Amino acid sequence: MEQFSANAYRNKMKGLSGAIKYAIELGHLSANPLDRITKSAPRKGTTIDRRVVVNPVQARKLIEAVKEQGRGRTGAHMTAFFAILYYAGLRPSEALALRAQDCTLPKKGWGELCFAESSPYTDKAWTNDGGYSPRKALKHRPKDQSRVPACPDLVRILRVHLAEYGTAEDGRLYARDDGEKIRSATYAKIWADTRRDVLTKVQYDSPLGKRPYDLRHACVSTYAKCVDGQEALARERIERALGWKDDEAS
Repeated sequence: MEQFSANAYRNKMKGLSGAIKYAIELGHLSANPLDRITKSAPRKGTTIDRRVVVNPVQARKLIEAVKEQGRGRTGAHMTAFFAILYYAGLRPSEALALRAQDCTLPKKGWGELCFAESSPYTDKAWTNDGGYSPRKALKHRPKDQSRVPACPDLVRILRVHLAEYGTAEDGRLYARDDGEKIRSATYAKIWADTRRDVLTKVQYDSPLGKRPYDLRHACVSTYAKCVDGQEALARERIERALGWKDDEAS
């Protein structure tokens, strides 16, 4: 029998249950056959696979090398996108929905990203308005209540990004030249090429930073060791963990 992860199992069961309920409504089934199944759902893992986690030096090299990828300005335009995944721990869909008006970016020190939507890629054939990727509430987060700190490095990168590339009409930091959403295949290809150029062959063939999402894992892994509920002390520890000098973090 094929084995699924906890998330895949839950999603497949959700879809199957919906189809069965509809079949019952149409009279094709008299009862839900799943009620007779006693198989337990797989447990969701709570730890990060350490093999995928890049260290701060590797993360910086990878993010810096992104700008050399793709045609024209593609790689350079996406540098800040990957920086957000690593430094702020956002999911790709959340980073794609980020707007300039959601960002507090001081000239020095820490900033803040405040937003309440994500933009997962969905082909326009499956949307109500014929457009790509409808915005929706963030996963596992209350609507209008999502704030994450932006470290000094990320603030600097975002300020440079806004100065060089501006925004889409609605304020989004990332959009294609025609204003449409950037597809997951686009940033996945950029990341794969970056890994090939930066990592050793052994590292490239390993799970290390295999997916853009793994930058979020690296962020969570680093920050989880530092945050203890006291904001100032937490930031101090994060700065030390990432190897910043005092003048760089001020």
